[in-house]
Amino acid sequence: HRLGYGIAIATASCHTDYVKGFLADMKPEIFTPEFLESNAFQSCQKKKTGALKCNLAHYGLLDKPDCAVFFDDSISNEKYADKAGIQMIEVQKGVGVTKD
Repeated sequence: HRLGYGIAIATASCHTDYVKGFLADMKPEIFTPEFLESNAFQSCQKKKTGALKCNLAHYGLLDKPDCAVFFDDSISNEKYADKAGIQMIEVQKGVGVTKD
């Protein structure tokens, strides 16, 4: 929350240990062991509505889903964001979220 926003992960990947290791290696000050064991990190859920709601709950936003944004490279996941009340922004496959 230091920057005024929180980060959460909702990945369909079931390679949970790999994803956690990748994130921890990439940015250990953000992806701490505490973060990776919290509701802010969700994995292995193809239908993402439940995972997104866990992400919202982690930040106390279950009643304010409009305060969240979901970035995904598959427009087919927009239905899960809609069910959770979260706006989705589609990003380019193989690129993801960038500054550009």
